Amino acid sequence: MLVDPERFSQFIDYLAAISRPTSSTMPPAWAATLLTGYLMDRQIDWLLVALVLTTPAALYIFGEWAMERWFFSGFSKSQESFGGHRRFSRTDAYRPGVWRWLCIKESKTFLRDSTEWSQLFMIGALIVVYLYNFTVLPVDRAPVPSEYITNIIAFLNIGLVAFMVSSLAARFIYPSIAGEGAAFYIIAAAPLAARSFLRAKFFIYIVPFSLFALLLVVISDHLLQVRGPMWWFSLFCSQLLTWWIVALAVGFGALYGDFNAENRAAAVGGVGAILFLFTAMAIVVIIIGAGSWPMYHLTRSWLHSGVIGLRPLAGLIAWAATSLLAAWLSALWLCNRGAGKLSDYS
Repeated sequence: MLVDPERFSQFIDYLAAISRPTSSTMPPAWAATLLTGYLMDRQIDWLLVALVLTTPAALYIFGEWAMERWFFSGFSKSQESFGGHRRFSRTDAYRPGVWRWLCIKESKTFLRDSTEWSQLFMIGALIVVYLYNFTVLPVDRAPVPSEYITNIIAFLNIGLVAFMVSSLAARFIYPSIAGEGAAFYIIAAAPLAARSFLRAKFFIYIVPFSLFALLLVVISDHLLQVRGPMWWFSLFCSQLLTWWIVALAVGFGALYGDFNAENRAAAVGGVGAILFLFTAMAIVVIIIGAGSWPMYHLTRSWLHSGVIGLRPLAGLIAWAATSLLAAWLSALWLCNRGAGKLSDYS
């Protein structure tokens, strides 16, 4: 039978019949299918060739990674005679930074407290209702052109978004410092400066709050069909106020935080939270009021002639530079005072 080429296929069928069943996802099945196809049909399945050739290399790389990841800790725990202090990896390997551990700690603290993360549903409903109101505004029935009305609404919308950011910062950011409670002594005893701790808190919360303000401003401007300078002004001003408010919340939280509060929600009713809210609202009114005059002339020239006037543009640049400087100096001064008070606990 082996000599007769015409009966060779029957021999292959015979071997296939007496072979044990194998999974089609295993390398032996790939090799058998590849060999059978080549011997019977003189065709090569290049996908199977690639799988057969690359699987050993992939398994080798995965094994090396698993050894480097888990072998040292397991071997150290099993060999107590030398205390598990031997190192089998490179000394310059990546180690997570302090800010990453603080971010992980803050995330776990937030998710473990049902009174904290459950309010995300309320915030989501607030966003939906807030944006829905822009779709039902009777802009077309106003006695003035709709372009003027939409730009005025977009300008006032910056203040509304900033007020919402202030209220959320008073609820989540301000009590996050004192929310450490009695466990703050661990952070105070760690080789971590108080300024670095506050800086990490700032950057942890700046991302979600910036996205929140950006979402409200961009979608509301899109619903109002706002274009031109007002779109850029609302984007810049909302982010400036958001960063400023977050920094103020961190500073006030460090300066007036009550580490003996029962929970984070109880700390919101303190005098520090009230001072923060009044300060944040005053800053919002002052900054938006100061930028209203150059923005009014800039928008009017844009709507009338489609060009940007140099004088209102210069005034707007001066307003932006002054606002940035004031935000940086006030936030730095307040956070330094808060860091000084936190240093007293160490």
